[in-house]
Amino acid sequence: MKVIRVMAEPTQTPASPPPAPPARGGFRVGLRLRFTVYLAGFLLLIMSIASYLVIKQQRSALDKEIRERGLALARALAANSVEPLSLGGEAPLQLMLLVKTVIQMSDENDAADMRGRLTESLGAMVWHELIGFGRGAGGARVRNEGVLFAKIVDPAGKKIAMADAQKPPEQWVAEMDQPYQPPAKTTLLSPGEDERVWESPDDGGIYVIAVPIHQRTGATGAEALEAPSPAPGAGGPASTGGSALPPVSAAPGGFMGSVYLGMSQSIVRRALAVAFAKLVYVAASVLVLAVILALFISGTLVGPIHQLRDGALAVGAGQLDTHVGIRRRDELGELAFAFNGMTKGLAERELIRGAFGAYVSSDVLTDILANPEAMKTIGGVKRTVTMVFTDVRGFTAMAGVLEAEQVVAVINDYLDLQAKQVRVHKGHVDKYIGDAVRAVFGIPSEAPDDVERAVRCAWGIKQDVAKLVADRKSRGEPHPLIGIGVDTGEVVAGNIGAANAKLEYTVIGDPVGMSEACMDAARDPDASGGQVVLTESTYGKVRDLVEVREMPPLKLQGRDTETKIYELVGLKTPASSGG
Repeated sequence: MKVIRVMAEPTQTPASPPPAPPARGGFRVGLRLRFTVYLAGFLLLIMSIASYLVIKQQRSALDKEIRERGLALARALAANSVEPLSLGGEAPLQLMLLVKTVIQMSDENDAADMRGRLTESLGAMVWHELIGFGRGAGGARVRNEGVLFAKIVDPAGKKIAMADAQKPPEQWVAEMDQPYQPPAKTTLLSPGEDERVWESPDDGGIYVIAVPIHQRTGATGAEALEAPSPAPGAGGPASTGGSALPPVSAAPGGFMGSVYLGMSQSIVRRALAVAFAKLVYVAASVLVLAVILALFISGTLVGPIHQLRDGALAVGAGQLDTHVGIRRRDELGELAFAFNGMTKGLAERELIRGAFGAYVSSDVLTDILANPEAMKTIGGVKRTVTMVFTDVRGFTAMAGVLEAEQVVAVINDYLDLQAKQVRVHKGHVDKYIGDAVRAVFGIPSEAPDDVERAVRCAWGIKQDVAKLVADRKSRGEPHPLIGIGVDTGEVVAGNIGAANAKLEYTVIGDPVGMSEACMDAARDPDASGGQVVLTESTYGKVRDLVEVREMPPLKLQGRDTETKIYELVGLKTPASSGG
């Protein structure tokens, strides 16, 4: 019997570049952008909360400072007004000079422009501060900033003297001796009432501070009436546009009138605008630094991730020799080390698959790949299996008269159909021996229907060979028959051979020789396609599934007993789900 080995040289395909990541629907947001946005957003939130708390605390402190400052000015004005009110005469001129020194004055005398600055909103002030880069939106230098008006009112509620930063001086004189109209949400100070501070929405928000004017202790109304009258032309009534003021008589309790001071809240708004603008500059600087830092940090993370992504795509494209060159002492370095170990393992498994895939069945190959360490040792397990042994009748003689190409074509046709039947019935081709095939059912794992599938496989091979014989006979080509032997019994399955030389995953045991002996007995030249012979041990397990014809018993060399054998002539039932 000639041994013919037909082996194909493995083809190597050039490594293709890794495919691009698959496009996904929607806008892609990279890790660098995410990290930068998250960090910037977090810092912005923290700075916003801190700014709110700082602005709130500063506003409270400024409100308190403005109130105390207004009260101090109003008290001083009330104290300085007592003597002119007690003397009368040129009191209007003296009082006008007093109130004028209290109100806000600047190097610019445009009252309308000043009013615009005083009533400006906080948002506008912040904007001016921002576009002025912290240089302020102020303009001219201001004295007594924020004091909008100062008015002295007698006990009857008439204005004795007044000065208003938002009105021209001519209007001040015109409003003399007119009843005082308190701003919204304020009232006149009643005799006996202590100093008051109101908040009014007028003029963009003002504090109205009222301080009573009380006669000094020991002074009387009679003493006030004896005071000398001012000399004509000394700046009395003619200077103020009104008549001379008679001495003011104190009401019960010494009440001589009230001082009303208007303090604009624009001072608070302007201070807050300056503080807010500075916070914005600080926040912007911090955000810029944070973005730069975030881009740097994320770059150190995203770069290795991109390398791992490209490596994974390359492995997915079949480039199992891909190596990721990331050397870091952190989690990314550990991930790269694990990735390289994975690709090495895949390459080794692929090598095993390529080397053994053509020689062992898929089940055995899967078992080897699941436990590659088992390939390094000699050993095995006892299994009950069913052996199917086939041989092409007369092929050796036929090969001697055919050309080499014809020999290869004939044997490949016969071996191919047999291997397909073994795969269909989930068996394992143990080996090819020239034109013979040895198949096993029951390794690497046993199943309840191993015997049934083996018998059905043998019957399928017989039917396929019959069709092949008819086809080749019709074309005038060589058409040998086949002999098939089937036996069931216990074998040893495992790696057989020399540990440091050559190992072979195969089976040894009595069923191997018995199935071969049955194959030798299957020589009926009139059988369609060939003859299938079963041993008694196999027939006993599939008795209800097959139709057989008993043949003369076999007596093997070295055995005293004979073995009953049967020719398989048909199947009674269709294949089960397992077959």
